[in-house]
Amino acid sequence: MELIISMLNGSSHTMNVHPQDTVGSLKILIQQKLGFPCETQRLVFGVPTVGPEAAPIQVFLKNEKGVSTTYDIKPDETVSHFKSKVEARERVPVSQQRLIHESREMNEGKLSDYNVTANSTIFLNLRLRGG
Repeated sequence: MELIISMLNGSSHTMNVHPQDTVGSLKILIQQKLGFPCETQRLVFGVPTVGPEAAPIQVFLKNEKGVSTTYDIKPDETVSHFKSKVEARERVPVSQQRLIHESREMNEGKLSDYNVTANSTIFLNLRLRGG
């Protein structure tokens, strides 16, 4: 059967393979035919075509006074990067921020891990300082 190999640069190559061929044997075939070492290959199947970088989306940050501010973010932006943006604009140190979305505190990972989508509202609560 024919297998079409699509490269990141947009080119594609056709390879003849058998259903019983393994991923390892396919990588060896790619190395022999195209010159890419097996250890540098990353093969994916059934993944939607990735286009240009995702466009920014707008989300709202509602502070403790109920005032909303609009932020442009990328869906794969990290929580820590977003907290840095909030610190710059709201003048609230990252260490004092508690960001809440859909009743979940956002501590680490990506904003998309917390189901943040276009027009989402994220709530900014302040941590109480002990003393």
